[in-house]
Amino acid sequence: MLIGILAYLLIGFVLNLFGILAKSRKQEFKDTDFINFRNSLLGVKLVPKWKLLLYKIIITVISILLFPIFYVIVYKGNYKKKVIEKQHTAKAKDTRLYFHSNISGVGILTCKTCSHSEKITSAVHGYTDEDEPWSLCSYQCQGCGKFHKVSNEMEKAGSVLCECGGELTREKPVFCPQCKTFELSYKMSYIT
Repeated sequence: MLIGILAYLLIGFVLNLFGILAKSRKQEFKDTDFINFRNSLLGVKLVPKWKLLLYKIIITVISILLFPIFYVIVYKGNYKKKVIEKQHTAKAKDTRLYFHSNISGVGILTCKTCSHSEKITSAVHGYTDEDEPWSLCSYQCQGCGKFHKVSNEMEKAGSVLCECGGELTREKPVFCPQCKTFELSYKMSYIT
């Protein structure tokens, strides 16, 4: 029994010296020291050094004693960070234009492949004289590529189809209506 307890404490101690537990604990201590340093620059009352040392000792002892719990928490946090970083990297590599993220207002859409250029209204909105809200958004037909301006009244009426019968959407990447490529640029003229 005593050997098991000593082995458990030894594992906790080693994991707190090396690996992700050690990194996490060191970062926590750096953050605490930075906050105290920032407070000194701002003229705010500082936390006494003995309290900081006591805090660090308590955190270290608790993380040694409860290392399995802390290890799982830190591992899950690091895993979530990596997943989020992968998602951001994938989004950054996607250079296609989307109505909902990198096209706004009214502007000129130009194809880098065939040089086709077209003025589009991504989204504009405002109020009428009677203080009624209005909006005008462009949707692209996924069949022929034609852009359609759809007002808020048309959106309320339900799904709107292109003359060719194709689906109108704002959720998919915008493509050139002539050559169907995604190699486009957009220059905004104005926004509301």
